[in-house]
Amino acid sequence: MRENFLHYIWQFQKFDHQDLKTSCGKLLMILNPGEPNYHAGPDFFNGRIRINGQLWAGNIEIHLKSSGWYEHDHHNDHSYDNVILHVVWRDDAEVRHHDGSRIPCLSLAGRVSDNILTQYETLFNRKQKWINCEAHIKANVKVAFKDWFSFLIKQRLYYKMEIIKEQLRRSNNNWEAVLFQLLAKYFGSGLNSEAFYTMARQLDFKMVQKLKQDPLALEALFFGITGLFNKTADDEYYNQLKTTYSFLRRKFELENHQLIPLRFFRLRPASFPTIRLSQLAQLYSKSNGLFEQLTTSQDLDLLRNVFEIKASEFWNDHYRFEVVSKHRPKNLSVNFINSILINVVIPLQYVYHETKGKSFINRGLNLMRQIPAESNSILSGFKGLGIELEHAYDTQSLLHLYNNYCSKNNCLECDIGNEILNRNM
Repeated sequence: MRENFLHYIWQFQKFDHQDLKTSCGKLLMILNPGEPNYHAGPDFFNGRIRINGQLWAGNIEIHLKSSGWYEHDHHNDHSYDNVILHVVWRDDAEVRHHDGSRIPCLSLAGRVSDNILTQYETLFNRKQKWINCEAHIKANVKVAFKDWFSFLIKQRLYYKMEIIKEQLRRSNNNWEAVLFQLLAKYFGSGLNSEAFYTMARQLDFKMVQKLKQDPLALEALFFGITGLFNKTADDEYYNQLKTTYSFLRRKFELENHQLIPLRFFRLRPASFPTIRLSQLAQLYSKSNGLFEQLTTSQDLDLLRNVFEIKASEFWNDHYRFEVVSKHRPKNLSVNFINSILINVVIPLQYVYHETKGKSFINRGLNLMRQIPAESNSILSGFKGLGIELEHAYDTQSLLHLYNNYCSKNNCLECDIGNEILNRNM
């Protein structure tokens, strides 16, 4: 048994209250189990109980065994002085406050129904399972748990918004610089996201604005600051870029002490950092008023059109310097553009409109419903369970569900897990 299961039992009072007594035989009545505490300190705040008719108000602590009080060193922590009840599965030790007074203890062993214990054991039996509830989850889960999926996607957006707000604080609310950082990180395509993000943070965005009329100079800047000119090559375009970067480095006194090596291995050629950096340079060279376009429009076609760009002409026949490839313009794919809208543009619009005192929640979720469903191994797993994925609203909800609940065994905090535990009760 896990301690978080005991938290669940206590929070939702899923135990037999008949003839309730403390371990020392005193009559116990639960008036209020308290409020869950997700930070340091007692597990539940502001509980209210009666012991032998006397009212007590304070905090409640949960352990599998009462001896856990000492194992966790609570007897030396004054933040536990106001604990009025110690809730355990098994009472194996007498627990006292600093002043020597005994802390009332409630043992829940024998008070939880066999059905809920069986459902719990079945849910957490991990043998050959992708997720705990895969044998129980319903194909119509999105309909049955509509409110839960609405909560999941809002929570996912909230997390992304908090990251943007932190970047704004660090940049003194330089919105355009933060947009550049967000786009650069996403253009890094996972393996190079931190390298691209470091580049974007290291550069003064005013420099990008000054060079945007010269695509070659902007491309040279991005390539140079990420360390792509660390060798000699018999290639005219390469040497032209390298010479341009040498000039820019002297003019702007550029340094790249925080350089993170770029990675090519295990990337599809279309996602090579050379291609992505060139595309990023072309995006900023092509677009006028990029920030305004991306923060004010809710027209999906107009937003997609902003990213209808391709790498510079040299890359039509290359993925790496000095290696000629089959001719193919390096446009941003539709799927990549959709991912940028989902992960960068919509969260940024949320934060931007929030600072203006305007609600964006419904418009943002409506945009999500217009974008086709994403595809990856996690989402394939849900599809394999019969769950239909219609649009990005669905896929973003399920990705958040998997990453924050399923993969962390947080089933007791999930509405689906709760429903399974309560079946046939």
